[in-house]
Amino acid sequence: MASCGTRFALLFISIWTIVQGVGYAVLAAMGMQFHNCELDVKSTQVNYVIYLTYFRQSECGDTVLNWDALEIYPTPSMNITLPEVTEVVLRTQTMVLVYLIISCAWVVASIMLIVGAFSPCIKGRVLRFFCYPWALVCLLVLIQDGVATYFYVSDIILSRGVSGFLDLIGIHYDPDYYFIFASIPPHVLILPSLMMSLLSSRGVLGWFINLSCFIYVCITIRKLSKRTRQPEIIATTAGQQHVIQPSAPVVP
Repeated sequence: MASCGTRFALLFISIWTIVQGVGYAVLAAMGMQFHNCELDVKSTQVNYVIYLTYFRQSECGDTVLNWDALEIYPTPSMNITLPEVTEVVLRTQTMVLVYLIISCAWVVASIMLIVGAFSPCIKGRVLRFFCYPWALVCLLVLIQDGVATYFYVSDIILSRGVSGFLDLIGIHYDPDYYFIFASIPPHVLILPSLMMSLLSSRGVLGWFINLSCFIYVCITIRKLSKRTRQPEIIATTAGQQHVIQPSAPVVP
């Protein structure tokens, strides 16, 4: 059976991942609302730039740039047509859906880990049933975070200039556009990609904490899953045999 130290360590890990799972599930649900045109995206310049970069699609009725939302004054006389949808938006839609699914699964797996940690039979079949799902979902989360962060860091590099930003939102660069979009502060152009990369990497520190938790749980599972030793038979000088019964492994 597991020691009190191991049980409370698993309890802490479970609470930590439940908080993350709920938080990221809420953020993913908000992302889906952005995609479904259910949130106001034109209230501020930053909101509109985030929307243009990762959530806009023509189904919401936004087929041309909104100069007022971009806070570009004086208002340009030209209308710039936006594509129906961009590859960046489609990628974000997929990631939002994946995050929603694995975040909900992580919450369920964390609750199962708590149940397994405080079960008097936390070994063998019970251990595999209650703890393995958490390790599997955590591994998927780590991989998903790594893949998403790679894409968003690439977007940061691309959006450092006006031409790169226009490419992200699906507008073909024209020299006349430069002076129009140059009025937008440079930090606003990279803010959407920076925000998404920080979320996907969990502030970097959160990702490494999750990795440490994953390693700890795997080590704990390995220790608790070791089969008890086979009974040892010792022959005495009188020809009698004594059987030494194995004891259950204890994880400090």
